[in-house]
Amino acid sequence: MAERTLPADLQVDLIFPQNDTTYAPTQWFPVVFGVKNLDAVWPMGISLSVYVIENEYSKIRRGPDWKYELASLNFANALNSTMPGEYFSHIAAVNMTNGTTSSYTVGWELDIRHRCFDNGTDRKEDGPWDGWSNSPNGHAHRAIKFHTAPGAQLPDIEATANSCLEPGVGYSTAVRVTKMGETHWKYPAETCPWLETDIKPSKCAFQPVAKELAANVSEVILSKMRCKEGSWQTITAPCPREKSTASSLYSVGVGLALSFVFALCNLLSI
Repeated sequence: MAERTLPADLQVDLIFPQNDTTYAPTQWFPVVFGVKNLDAVWPMGISLSVYVIENEYSKIRRGPDWKYELASLNFANALNSTMPGEYFSHIAAVNMTNGTTSSYTVGWELDIRHRCFDNGTDRKEDGPWDGWSNSPNGHAHRAIKFHTAPGAQLPDIEATANSCLEPGVGYSTAVRVTKMGETHWKYPAETCPWLETDIKPSKCAFQPVAKELAANVSEVILSKMRCKEGSWQTITAPCPREKSTASSLYSVGVGLALSFVFALCNLLSI
């Protein structure tokens, strides 16, 4: 089990797609988050909710069933990560098989389930919820918009991570964990952090791992398309399913059985 290294700044960036950018539609379109210092603050109740909606639809033309995902960010992310050091990634994917020219919104929210306060209280005075969220006004998700159109630029995760944009409200957040305590109003007690919430996210936080991040995305998307190799940006259909050995043996067995029955019927008819 890893040991906390506090104080530490937990930073989460929506790396891809970028706001107000047009991309060529792909069969599976990735929504890529970078997470920094998760290992330094774990264990702690952290979740990341993500949704993608198509903006251009009407009652006549129903919008597609886009992804909504609530992911628990925990040490399993660190153990399963192929990213170096304190860097981790979370990758959601939207099935955009029929995507052509359209506009989309990505909304996301980072939540910490419980929070401790220096004055000895455990809850916010204005309500029963005792956690923290990066929501800009306490209710709405942070959001960006992007577009798709045939012939537009292909998604490039490595180039995007290397572009080193200034952290923005829609796609970057950071919070400093200074120390940890326990809730006393819940049984069993749960961990709760002391937080500094006026932290400015670091610029270029994920530039050092741009190549590894792109490789992670490629692995996830190719797996969803059942492909072992190729460029996920240009693959337009899932790769054929591989026939398992068991299925092949079953087919051979059925064929032999039918041959035996056919031969037996011929013998009985003589």
